[in-house]
Amino acid sequence: MDTKTYNVNLKAKKTSWGGIALNLSKNGKILGGVNKPMDSEMALVFTDEKNGFRCFYPNWKTMESIPDEFVLSPDLKTAPSLIMPKVKSMDVSLLDTSNLEIMDLMFANCREIEELDLSNFNVKNVVTFTQMFENCYKLKSLDLTGWDTSNGMGFSDMFAYCGELEEIKGVIDITNASTYRTMFDDCNKLKSVKIKATPSQQGSFRSLSGVSPNTEVIFV
Repeated sequence: MDTKTYNVNLKAKKTSWGGIALNLSKNGKILGGVNKPMDSEMALVFTDEKNGFRCFYPNWKTMESIPDEFVLSPDLKTAPSLIMPKVKSMDVSLLDTSNLEIMDLMFANCREIEELDLSNFNVKNVVTFTQMFENCYKLKSLDLTGWDTSNGMGFSDMFAYCGELEEIKGVIDITNASTYRTMFDDCNKLKSVKIKATPSQQGSFRSLSGVSPNTEVIFV
């Protein structure tokens, strides 16, 4: 059987697996843990095998809820696109994002999500956030207080079509951005947003980002 081994720290809530080696098959089964097979529903683990994502829950796009344990493989550089249109809540507090460089489309089309707590995300190494939350129609608030987006270069359509989004906590640093076109398209309920930008970016931000005239843009 064709398998691959990753050292993954599950940080599980219900178990004490800790840092273990998982044997992963191509069909998405977790073949073994320390001393017994692991339940495939126990963890939703994403890996990158030849640029193809593998998820260890076969029907994840039709899921209405997700398991408590939710982790990424430590060598993953590109975040998987979590297209879960039926999921209403998602606990991503255990995700280790410190090695991620691309977060494009990560939560795009999660149409039923109303709130995501992403304050614990480490995005220091992330270069592009393109379409990260696009079409999250019911998303009402985002907590980005722990985010450092200073290395970000691509922010286009990051929040596009988040029509119910009212609040973004934290500061979005676009000082190194090469593009932030239509970043806030159709975010007509957004009350305010804090942006760190260069003087030239400040001059073009409102017209390029598509931010609503009703949204207060606070440059910090």
